[in-house]
Amino acid sequence: MVPGHIHFDSVRSVTFAVTAASGSLVGSLDNYANGATILHRELYSLIISALLAHSGDSTIHSDHLNVVRTINSSLVSPLLPHSWSTLPARSLYRWLSSILSSSQNPPTLSHIKAHTTSSSLPAQANAIVDASARDSHNQLIRPYPVPSATFTLDTFSIYSSTSKFVESSISSLLTHILSHSAAADPTFKPRSTLALPLYDSHAPPEHPYVRTPYAFSALVQLYARSRQLDTASVCFTRLRNASPWCRFGCECVETSHHLFVECRRFAETRNRLSQEVCDATSVLLNEAKTPVPTTELYLHSARRLFVDDASVWPVHASRYYLGTVPALNPPSQVSTVLATKIAHTWHIASIRLAAQIWGTYRRIVNPSVGKAPRAFDLPTHLQHLHPRS
Repeated sequence: MVPGHIHFDSVRSVTFAVTAASGSLVGSLDNYANGATILHRELYSLIISALLAHSGDSTIHSDHLNVVRTINSSLVSPLLPHSWSTLPARSLYRWLSSILSSSQNPPTLSHIKAHTTSSSLPAQANAIVDASARDSHNQLIRPYPVPSATFTLDTFSIYSSTSKFVESSISSLLTHILSHSAAADPTFKPRSTLALPLYDSHAPPEHPYVRTPYAFSALVQLYARSRQLDTASVCFTRLRNASPWCRFGCECVETSHHLFVECRRFAETRNRLSQEVCDATSVLLNEAKTPVPTTELYLHSARRLFVDDASVWPVHASRYYLGTVPALNPPSQVSTVLATKIAHTWHIASIRLAAQIWGTYRRIVNPSVGKAPRAFDLPTHLQHLHPRS
């Protein structure tokens, strides 16, 4: 088999070879199109071998252990319908089982290990058919395309113009289709995808998420991660009710990343928090008597926490506003406890800064929010609570 691209619908070339006392056959699974797999190849080889077998004294050797076990089990104790329905390439499984079970003297299926130094006749024959199938990919004339087993398909089967009849897991197929569609979308931006393994793995501190004063910080992080912050670009893309450009005069689109990392309107706020982070990190390192080279390494990351820096952040972009910090791989001079303290310090500063920037942004964009007079009628016996004009 010549594998295609990792995408489920990629073009691939699958051939098989069979050798018997009466001759050999090399065929292709071109009629299965992009749905052909190694399992189809092994099963079709066994089907041809079973058709060529003349008596019960024959033995069919295959290097696919799972196929041999499944078919032998079905001959001893027929599989229930639900067992067949979960098998990939089940139409070929049914065809092979039907051939063997309807024969008065069925041949014996035996497993032979592939790619060994064994000099036994089955091992040498297996090596020959593997080489024949492999070499057929380079021939000018393609091997004969064998017919697909449509007569043993499920009563209802999914059909694709490129993969033909689909007999694999439907849920996996749909997942692949949706993933490919998302990646093929011209608006898809891998840099916008948050891959947590690229960032620091220390568990964040609990108190910013269980105490009320930090609730707004947690809420901003939640909305930022789910792309629900109503920046100008989001409003333009989803509602078409605003210009996508930065409201503060920057010559770029107003995205979450721009507001939190690049916008000059909040540069002073970022610089102030950056200095606080550096001071707090320096205190922790000095108290632990960390060597100078290690101290400089951590302080460099602290200084670049709120800016895009390829030497500090994965994918060359700061993601502090999503509640992540750069990966901390402490040298041997830094204890795990110290690394955890630094990670917590950076995390708290990051979510505080994000909350401050977003809070300021909302007050500037919607200055009337929260300031409208609350007019409501009180019962007669409580009207004295109204302030007198």
